[in-house]
Amino acid sequence: MWFRKPRGSNPCKWCQAHEGQSDDSKDIMWARHDSCQCMIGCLSKGEFLGRIKGGKYLYKKDSDLFSYNVDNEIQKIASLSVELPKPIQYYNKQVKLEQVYTKLMKEIEQESDLNLIGLDYRLKSKESFLRKYSNNILFNDIKEIKDVNRYTLVGDLSNLGSETISILHSLEQRGYNISEVKNTWYNGSSYKGINTVIRDKNGTPFELQFHTQESFELKNGKLHKLYEQQRMFKKYSKSWWVYENKMIELSCSIKNPKDIEKVK
Repeated sequence: MWFRKPRGSNPCKWCQAHEGQSDDSKDIMWARHDSCQCMIGCLSKGEFLGRIKGGKYLYKKDSDLFSYNVDNEIQKIASLSVELPKPIQYYNKQVKLEQVYTKLMKEIEQESDLNLIGLDYRLKSKESFLRKYSNNILFNDIKEIKDVNRYTLVGDLSNLGSETISILHSLEQRGYNISEVKNTWYNGSSYKGINTVIRDKNGTPFELQFHTQESFELKNGKLHKLYEQQRMFKKYSKSWWVYENKMIELSCSIKNPKDIEKVK
C-alpha cells in the first residue's frame, strides 16, 4: 500500500489533487515539482488485513508482526532528513551507469578464474527500488541504496578466497574504491557469501557478491524463501529467530572455501 500526502498549511492544488493511496507505485506517486514537500511512502509489510477505525492498518495477526498508524508514520517521515530526496532521479542515474559496470565486470571475469552469473538480474527493478527506499524511511533507516546495480562472481572451494582478494585489488588499481566488505563465510552464519560495495570515482556505488555455486543456489532458493518470511517479523523476536535458526541450519551444510577468512 503506497501513499502520498501533502505537507504544510497551504499545499498547492497539484499536490492536493494527487493525494491518496494506491496498490501500485505508479510514477505519478513519486513525481515532484520544485519545493514539493509531499510525504511519499509504502505501508506494505506482512499480510495486509485491512484498515480499521482511526487510520490504522493491520497485518497478519501475530504479536511479532507489524501494524502501522498512518498519521503517525507520516509524521515520522516528515521529521526525517532524507538522504535521497529525488529517488527517481537517483534510480535513473544508476540505470545509465549499468553498461559501464557490466563492461567492467565482464573484463574482470576474463581476467580471473571466476564466472559472472545472474546478469539477467543485474539491475534492480524500479518497483523494488521504490519499495526499499520507502521502507527505509518508515523504519528510520535513511541510507543510500547501494545495490541498484548488482553483480555476482562464482568460484569453487579452492579458488574463491584467493580470487576474491585478487579481484578487489584489481578494482582498486582501476581507480575504484572498495568501500564495504561483508564476509559471512563462517560457521553459524545464516547466509554464507561475501557482499561488497564498490564505488566509482564519483562515489556512485554498485554491489558485487562472491559465492560458490552451492552457496549461490541456496541463497536464491530455500534461503530466499525463508528470508522473505522472516522479514515480516520484528528483528530478534521469537518468530524472527525461528526462521533465523532454519537458515543457519541450511547454511551449515555449505563448506567454507579455502582462505576465505582472509577476505576483509
